[in-house]
Amino acid sequence: MNQDVLAIFAAGVLACLAMDGWQQILSRVAGIPATNWAMVGRWFTLTLQRKTMYHPTIDNEASGANELKLGWVVHYFVSMLYAVIYWGLIELSIIQPTLADGFIFGAVSVVVPWFYFMPRHDPILEDPVTNACRCFRDMPLHQRRLRHTSLVRNEG
Repeated sequence: MNQDVLAIFAAGVLACLAMDGWQQILSRVAGIPATNWAMVGRWFTLTLQRKTMYHPTIDNEASGANELKLGWVVHYFVSMLYAVIYWGLIELSIIQPTLADGFIFGAVSVVVPWFYFMPRHDPILEDPVTNACRCFRDMPLHQRRLRHTSLVRNEG
């Protein structure tokens, strides 16, 4: 296998491990619960079943078989996918392999999932910019809900 490909996937896995380690530190030091990957597995399963990424009643849905394991697989797959995208942007000379571009890409990679897991879609108002602003405005509410959900339903 090409060493570049191995390096790209290793970077994705290492970035994911670093994020998971940071979550564990925050959990122990600040009491911020780590992500409940079972919910990600449930979201992924529902997305495949219903062919939509938005599941406003996800915390009321029944647990599925192996959703915790599936959530972890999705988590690491997405991390490796981000590594491939980052490499592709460098190859296309859209970004450079610098610390600044790495931080910007990292910040974008954190913001993107907010729009999947916390969408604010108003069928009357189809303006995506306004909906994105509402998503950011409502983020503290979503965070409280997700923390409550991860504390109450940390099952797999």
